[in-house]
Amino acid sequence: CAILSIGFLASSIITGTFKGELYVWKSCALSNKIKAHSGPVYAMHSSEDHLISAGGDGLIIYWD
Repeated sequence: CAILSIGFLASSIITGTFKGELYVWKSCALSNKIKAHSGPVYAMHSSEDHLISAGGDGLIIYWD
């Protein structure tokens, strides 16, 4: 699976994939997989309490 984007949220690392999924990593282990977009996750912006993802499907999603 190709990783296209990365973000940091609290104690987690979030990676966006070519398949439109967000992988949530905690302590170097995959803790969750979320189907976020119907196209690749091209970009992410994160702060301490939220994440914004932008996908090839034309959507921008605010995650809190």
